[in-house]
Amino acid sequence: MVCSYCEGSNRITGEHLIPQGLLDLFAECEYNVHMMNADNEEDKLKVFKGDRVVINDVCDRCNNNDLSTLDSYGISLINEHFLRDYTKDDEVSVELDYDLFSRWILKLVYNNTRAFKQEYSDWFRNKKKYILSNEKDEEMKFSIFSGLAVNTSPIPDFFMDNLKLLILFDPLLVKGSLLVPTDGGISPNFKVNTQTERLPIENIEFTALLRFGSLLIYTIFWKDDADVSYINNIEKIISQLYPYTIVNSNDNLLNAVRATHAYNFHHPYIVDSNVGMSFADRTNSYLPSNISPVKVQKSLEGDWPQIILQMREQKRLKRKRKKRKKK
Repeated sequence: MVCSYCEGSNRITGEHLIPQGLLDLFAECEYNVHMMNADNEEDKLKVFKGDRVVINDVCDRCNNNDLSTLDSYGISLINEHFLRDYTKDDEVSVELDYDLFSRWILKLVYNNTRAFKQEYSDWFRNKKKYILSNEKDEEMKFSIFSGLAVNTSPIPDFFMDNLKLLILFDPLLVKGSLLVPTDGGISPNFKVNTQTERLPIENIEFTALLRFGSLLIYTIFWKDDADVSYINNIEKIISQLYPYTIVNSNDNLLNAVRATHAYNFHHPYIVDSNVGMSFADRTNSYLPSNISPVKVQKSLEGDWPQIILQMREQKRLKRKRKKRKKK
């Protein structure tokens, strides 16, 4: 069996679909979720125990060297900036090594396409050198956007399966908004848009949404023949109409603001617009105006935040003991 990255015949090892380092950071997320396609009712969420799911088609040299370097960078970034929770008005600006970050994101998506969406893995056929060693045989046509997952609903995270580690294929980028006003927007009366459609974008091979803690990454993988000017225009449109910020290779910065509201935080395959965010916030989760949804959420959490800290510390000590035994 040849390696899916270098195509060599070195010893094949198991590559985690979600890096072990992230599983260790988020010990409360014992189980993880993948979604194949938001439009296919028979191809929805798949749940698995994260530390047991690997894909056995990566050689030990790639796994333990180039790919390990990418994981180390990405895990360190998440640990430093996105292990914590943010509030609705927080803004984050993080210095970034764009090449390492983008290669890490591509590596994670490539691994998961081979495991769950084989037809999408063809996009990576000529991009594997970029993932491994930053070699570009051709123009890399992908767009990365960043946002923050912030729970503004009255429902605590763990009520809805603690979805902090996710890789979803083809999330629904809502055209218009998830909620629409019932009276022209004069009062906070809204209903679900039963005619919700996907924003039409041409020349897309597929899209993916990744969540690691409070970080959301929305990525577009373009067809090889997609026009660069068209790609640039779409990037501007998404940055203006949606609460996601383009991660630009020239800036080496990751900027992020809240990209979720009370109704899609627990349903991450729905990517709503800025207008949709505004409508959702105006409903106050349909609680009386003098009651804060977040305060309700905190009251329902009980001791869960402390339990999370204990679980993470226990996992950290367990990994530390394992390292000592190996020595």
